[in-house]
Order: sequence, then C-alpha cells, then structure tokens
Amino acid sequence: MINSVCLCLTFKCDLACRHCFVAASPSRKEEMTIEQITTAIDNSYENVNRMWFSGGEPTVVLDKLLYGLKYASEKKKQYGYPDKICVQTNGNFAKSEQEAIKYLALFYRNGANEIDITSNDIFHFEQMDKIIPEMLANIANNMGVFESVSMGGSDYKVVKRFGRAKSIPEEELNSFDLKYTQKCVFTNTDYVIHPNGDILPCIYGFNNIFGNIYKNNLLNILNERQNIKISSMLINDSIHNILDNKANLFTEDICDSCNNYFSAYRQGGK
Repeated sequence: MINSVCLCLTFKCDLACRHCFVAASPSRKEEMTIEQITTAIDNSYENVNRMWFSGGEPTVVLDKLLYGLKYASEKKKQYGYPDKICVQTNGNFAKSEQEAIKYLALFYRNGANEIDITSNDIFHFEQMDKIIPEMLANIANNMGVFESVSMGGSDYKVVKRFGRAKSIPEEELNSFDLKYTQKCVFTNTDYVIHPNGDILPCIYGFNNIFGNIYKNNLLNILNERQNIKISSMLINDSIHNILDNKANLFTEDICDSCNNYFSAYRQGGK
C-alpha cells in the first residue's frame, strides 16, 4: 500500500510567500494539461490510500483541479483507490463565507472528501487575511461532508531553511526552531509528482528523481532496481549515516545534502 501520492498540478500560485520551497508565484508557468492529469492518475492510483491535489495553488487552475478530483473519484468507485481525495489549498479564495461555501461545494461535488488548508502561518499572513484559514476550516467542518479538515502551514516557530526560505535573513530566524533543517521526511510510502511528471520520494527531493509518471506506472517505477536500492539506503541507513564523513557534501539543510548526494549517485559518481 502506498500511503499517498501528491499531484502538483501547477507551480503557479496567487501568492509568492517568502518561505515557499518550490518558489511558487503568479508568474510561474508550469502546469499539467488535462491529458497529463489523466495519465498521472491512471499511472498512480493503484493501491494508494490518499491522493493529494496540490500546487503551487491548485485553485488557480480550477477547471483542471475539478477534473482531477472527478477522475480520481471515478477510479475510487471502480477500483476502491484512492480512498482519500484531498484538496491542499491556501484557501485565499475564501474572501467571504459565500465564496468559501461555493468553492468547498465544488470540491465535494467533484469527489474531494478531505480538505487541507496550508496557510496558517506568518509567511502566508504577509500576503493574505489571517482570518481565512480558521474561517475556512470552520465552514468546511460545519458543512459536514468532508471526512477530514486539517489546518496546517509552517508553524509560527518552526521553519525549514530550504528553497525560497534560504533568502530569509538569518537574524529574522533567531527565534525560530530550525531543527527541521536536519530532519529527513522520507517515508518510503509517500510520493510527489511535479507538473513535468517527475516523481520525487519526498516533497524536498528535487534532484532524486525516481522516474516520470507520464512514461510509466508508479509501481513499476518504484520497483526499478536503482530506486529499490536508494529507498533501502534511506530507510536502513538514513541520510545522516549516508552523509557521515562526507563533509564536502554538507550544506545548510539536510535536504540539499541529500539532493546533492543522490544526484551524483544516480549518475554513478557518488
């Protein structure tokens, strides 16, 4: 059983948060086509517990989001997978209660049974109304149609110094908990698919690409010899042990070091 597959429909976003690890913004152009969404779901739904529809911000490509939700729900009706179909959103569409209900109803009618609101943090609040996440969560819960409504984001005192967050001045982070800079999030059961179809073993594994979902089935890709070897290394040895005595690969965040190591490893130059 695969715990989750996250489909990043686009890297476009209505916001450009300073801590965003994919550097999403209104100017980003990458997004899946309808045909690519169809192929991505066809090649990844099997034995999947949860399918996330994410970004960037998926609601900026609303027609594609609704298509994906509908198509995934049809797979669930026919095959039993994916069990959970989740919209992961900053919720910035919820400028009013009426707008919130309109969008949530669209998600539900097209197959979503979970909502994950990602914007409950100070970085999002620099660009959006800070009442939105809690208001949207309350409305979603009160509708009584979603199996799960979660409200997350970067904790007020926790930040991972990766991606765009590298540009945040160090003195601004003095009061933050930076323990996540050395925390590996690899699980061996959760995978991320970017708009270009690249399959990542975790949300930060940009250079440790397992394959492309537009070219092959996810289960087949995971069972390729090199991917089995790399997964085994990460599970049994952990990235901290793998990088021991490799000071030249060490960078500020463990994810940078991991990406550097496995990029070289895949090219035969570990």
